[in-house]
Amino acid sequence: MYMKKLLFFSLLFLLPFSLGAERINIEKAYTVAESVLLQSGSGLRSSSDLTLVYKAYSDVETSLRASEQPIDFYVFNVKAGNGFVIVAGDDCVFPVLGYSEKGSFDVISMPENLKVWLQGYQEEINFATQNGMKASEKIQAEWQRYLTNPNSNQKAISGKNLLLETATWGQDDPYNRMCPTIGGQKAPAGCCATAMAILMKYHGYPEQANTVNAVSSYKDISVSYGKYDWNSMPSSLNSATEGQKKCSCRIIVAMRSKYKNELSSNREQRLCRRCRDCFARCFRI
Repeated sequence: MYMKKLLFFSLLFLLPFSLGAERINIEKAYTVAESVLLQSGSGLRSSSDLTLVYKAYSDVETSLRASEQPIDFYVFNVKAGNGFVIVAGDDCVFPVLGYSEKGSFDVISMPENLKVWLQGYQEEINFATQNGMKASEKIQAEWQRYLTNPNSNQKAISGKNLLLETATWGQDDPYNRMCPTIGGQKAPAGCCATAMAILMKYHGYPEQANTVNAVSSYKDISVSYGKYDWNSMPSSLNSATEGQKKCSCRIIVAMRSKYKNELSSNREQRLCRRCRDCFARCFRI
């Protein structure tokens, strides 16, 4: 009887911890990735099309061997450039950190801004695990949904549910050809300027910048604010048109971006203010 009571209270003591955070192994991460891509219309035909390309090891000090070091997230590619998915390495956070139905995740040439973004995910995951934070019911349900049956008729996360079907412009060549040259190479256009240019392209607005509030020069860049021919700017391409390069350049000058070799940065407050003053009254910022 004593042993039965001891076993009961031991299990009772352990129960709350079993409901807490748990590291996700490669098998579970793979199942989540497969489930996401089957729903998204990424072109996944079979599980063999899915390849693990990156594991983000935790930098939290542990007594574990290197081979057992916790993993904060996994990245899987679909072959033939048909998409990728980033799966969390701990169930204290939502399972899907990011995904795409097109392209692939290039570990070697990962943009600096993406590195910073993913590092932020790692910091949040490590903070949650170190402080014993438990997953909410919503997070638990999300994990359960992806792990139970990848082939079930769940609500698809397809392109039909996108908030905005936007252009897929980038920060590097050819979009940054009017940016300053630093250390023998062109600085990236910057995520704020690129995002703003994409948003303006989506609305096809403004026809021309408000030249009263426009900045004509910044560092070694000088610009003149002519009209934008939005219709001539394709949503995706291998080479940028002159109009696209000028659009990004004008936004960069207006926001007075900070340039480095790896990335160009800006403050969100400045982005909103310059968007209002120089480019788009219709955004009502």
